[in-house]
Amino acid sequence: MTRIIRYFDKQDESLVGEFKVGELQLAELQLLFEVDSSNPMYDSFQIKSEMIPYFSAFTNHPFNFSQYDYFLEFDT
Repeated sequence: MTRIIRYFDKQDESLVGEFKVGELQLAELQLLFEVDSSNPMYDSFQIKSEMIPYFSAFTNHPFNFSQYDYFLEFDT
């Protein structure tokens, strides 16, 4: 199951970019985002700055929370 991170400009909410992340375990994501274990997480989930230590293990993309909003999404 492929997951991507999309990021949007905070000023005008336009899509700036997206990148794939490595193999993420659903159970770990459910804990991180505090969703029920029955939730397959096909929706979009906002990534908070305190979650970056987790995502840094799967990407070397530099996160800039002062300029962008980040969302984890399911990619078909």
